[in-house]
Amino acid sequence: MKQPGILQLVLCACSVTTAAAIFKNQNVPIKDNAFSSVRYKDCRTRLTVRRPAADNVFSILFGVLDGVDANGLDRPRFNHDSVGITETVPLDNALHDISTSMKGETICKSDVIDGWRVLRFYKRLGSGENCYRRLQHAALNWNFESRVGGRSMGIVATATLEQEGKGGQDSAVTRRLLATFTELRFPRPFKPLFIVNPVHVVRETKDEKRQMDNCVFSSTSYATLRGHLLAGEEKVSVIWRNGAGNEVDVEIISCSRAAPSLTGRGVWPLIGRMQKQFFLAEMDYFDTVARVHSGGAL
Repeated sequence: MKQPGILQLVLCACSVTTAAAIFKNQNVPIKDNAFSSVRYKDCRTRLTVRRPAADNVFSILFGVLDGVDANGLDRPRFNHDSVGITETVPLDNALHDISTSMKGETICKSDVIDGWRVLRFYKRLGSGENCYRRLQHAALNWNFESRVGGRSMGIVATATLEQEGKGGQDSAVTRRLLATFTELRFPRPFKPLFIVNPVHVVRETKDEKRQMDNCVFSSTSYATLRGHLLAGEEKVSVIWRNGAGNEVDVEIISCSRAAPSLTGRGVWPLIGRMQKQFFLAEMDYFDTVARVHSGGAL
């Protein structure tokens, strides 16, 4: 089995206190109807043996083993002062002028703007309103998991659009809290660990006109919370070119830099490759969604 890399060892060393607490308490039974009242100051990157899922990610992020009472949860605390930065990234016409021959290829670009690492991924995924609506729903739900090199990574939402629409318990409050995660695998007999990071949705738009003619787009973005090892924001846009070609594209923009913590500054030089793998895996997920529904028009 593949040996752990430098990044894995660094992250494990930086998170040994958190890991020890989790291992110590992982077999403590959860009482029925037991809920812990939490505040955003308790929400941070965690190293855990529990695979993140919708039914446990809230308790993982807040470091509790029982249920979480989100009533009275205070305002989210971000770890940088540039929330909304992905809205300021200038439109790249070279990305948007994709010819039909580029269908199926992911265009990747990277740059450094004012100290931020800016990554852009763009792909034509299908055509028609059915395809657009399916991708729109997937983007706004922020929920995917993919396997890269034998390990899983993805995003877990604490509530869905459907739950919020039905007025589920705390769903309107918690749906905007997300967790990104990456699995760390080790030689047997060691169990895999999961790095789980807190982020929060900061913007959602549906069916708006783009700067380009005959285009409708929906987009959503999240920013990193205090306690995250990185600082920054990711934005996903689904673009429907409601013209002659009727094509549907997805664009992912990431702006990131080291978090102000000592651990964040230590991890930052080693995280670039994993970031790219994460966003490519996310684009592959959208590609899978698009292949299910394509064609159709208004």
